Amino acid sequence: MDNKINGILCKLQDGAIDVNTTIKEIESIQYDVEIKEKSKKRARKLKIFINSIDSKDGKNFKINLPGLPFWFLKSFCVPIIKLAVKHNKDKVKGFKIDDVKHINHIFDALGQMPPFEIVSVDSKDAKVHIYTK
Repeated sequence: MDNKINGILCKLQDGAIDVNTTIKEIESIQYDVEIKEKSKKRARKLKIFINSIDSKDGKNFKINLPGLPFWFLKSFCVPIIKLAVKHNKDKVKGFKIDDVKHINHIFDALGQMPPFEIVSVDSKDAKVHIYTK
């Protein structure tokens, strides 16, 4: 395939054919490549895991939330965030309640991607992992 294209470009360079003929010949090349679309596993949930050890008394504090589906986050969390922003006494400059609706786009984008780790922090006294599943 590359040899065919190189041959056509050499003919063009030598002046044997013109640009329009070159374009037609390159477009007419049949590619013998099978396109196999792999079924990509898409992320469906957001998983949060937090493990912290209190330095004063040595108690272990764990939060291991079950995977929260994106539809749940879009349906319930966005209205709660809007409500919190609306009733917040300390108004954030330049932030509007209508900006919260764009969070739906973030969850839509995360749902189109394969599962990956968003945040991963490991230290001697704390572990935080937020990932899509």
